[in-house]
Amino acid sequence: MGGRRQRQEIQQRERAHLAQPIPTVNPVELYNSAVRSGKLRKFGLKKYNPTETISRETVRSLVDVLSRDDVTELQFHAALALAIIASGTSDHTKLVMDEGAVPVFIKLLGSPRDDIRQMAVFALGNIAGDSSSDRDSVLKEKALLPLLEHLNERPTLPMLRDTAFTLLNFCRGKPGPPFEQVRHALPALQLLVHFSDEDVLTYACWALSYLSDGTTKEIQAVIEAGVCPRLVDLLAHPSPSVLIPALRTLKNIGRGDDCQRQCIIEHRVLPSLRSLLLRGCDVSITKEACLTVSAITAGDEKQIQALIDAKLIEPLVSLLKDEKSDAKKEAGQAVLDFVSGGTRNGIKLFGLKGFLKPLCDLLSCSDSWIVIVCLNGIETLCTPRQMETRGGGLNFFARLIVESKGYDKIKGLMSHQHPEISEKASIICGMLSSEEKKVKKLIDDGVLVDGDLFV
Repeated sequence: MGGRRQRQEIQQRERAHLAQPIPTVNPVELYNSAVRSGKLRKFGLKKYNPTETISRETVRSLVDVLSRDDVTELQFHAALALAIIASGTSDHTKLVMDEGAVPVFIKLLGSPRDDIRQMAVFALGNIAGDSSSDRDSVLKEKALLPLLEHLNERPTLPMLRDTAFTLLNFCRGKPGPPFEQVRHALPALQLLVHFSDEDVLTYACWALSYLSDGTTKEIQAVIEAGVCPRLVDLLAHPSPSVLIPALRTLKNIGRGDDCQRQCIIEHRVLPSLRSLLLRGCDVSITKEACLTVSAITAGDEKQIQALIDAKLIEPLVSLLKDEKSDAKKEAGQAVLDFVSGGTRNGIKLFGLKGFLKPLCDLLSCSDSWIVIVCLNGIETLCTPRQMETRGGGLNFFARLIVESKGYDKIKGLMSHQHPEISEKASIICGMLSSEEKKVKKLIDDGVLVDGDLFV
């Protein structure tokens, strides 16, 4: 009897709710006001600051209309108005959430009206994109799976774009979302990266970049979704907005374990990286390509050899030599990582390709970070592990450093105001002082021709 009485009470409350007059709010006017302000954007709304204070009562009334399935036209406009409000300041977003809009929007993902479903998708994306805590609140309401259902229904291009945009906001932010809450997005993202629309590709690739920026277990889940071949293909995409997040995802995978690095190597990421470094891309792309090479240099000897075989050394050296390059810092990091982890033969090849001379030239750079990177590379080459003597007991790399006038520059850095630079310079000078005397004596005796190793 108690259960029947409870059901009757619920039914009475529902009938009373439906009998209430529609609240006297004008969401259409709110929407028109936002359009006139020029702040409305179809994708990724910019911060919208209403000219009038949005009262809690107005938001509550809009949420009330949003929950009324018997007035779908006003329901749509309420959804639109709330989406606009939620895209404003964080206080606006919080107001929309506090008044219970999120579960109603999630319910509307199943609306029979396409425009209402799309507006619900877009609103949830705006709310989740405000902060990591708001994103987690939306995910805790179990919004992901109903959102993914839209990809099974031959969605229109606008719906695809909004779904990809919302998936991105479900995945991004610091700290990231609990991976188990978003891993179900991976099959959908694998589908989305095969579309040709630039917006869809951009959102999907950025979502993958966030999902792959984690543990090796999380990286493995991204690999097992089957996205790697397509990501490598997208390195030939003409748009930087697609290229950069695709590169970022591959870089994250390269930072995984050796097996995960091998996966992208086998999908021919290295020739694509070389092509990007050689073709004079936008500087942000060149930087990402250098950082992706850096990630792969952490691999085993076979993978280091693959970098050499792919002829990735030459473009890195060219960037170091190019006085106009804005990617020197990233190229220097790639070189340092190679030197730190490479095989003896690989490092020797760097020297013979003219690597040390541009590295020593950069010791005159005004950027302290670049100078430190160069000193770290030179210090690594001077360690006992890399020592190799030739005729006259001369250390191979020490000779190159002295010949390139690097020793004189390093001595000058011993008095540098940056403590790390002066300390490293002093250590290296101690390693090289005896080698400098040997080089000068061999040159004076005519045994060694100045600069004869540089090609």
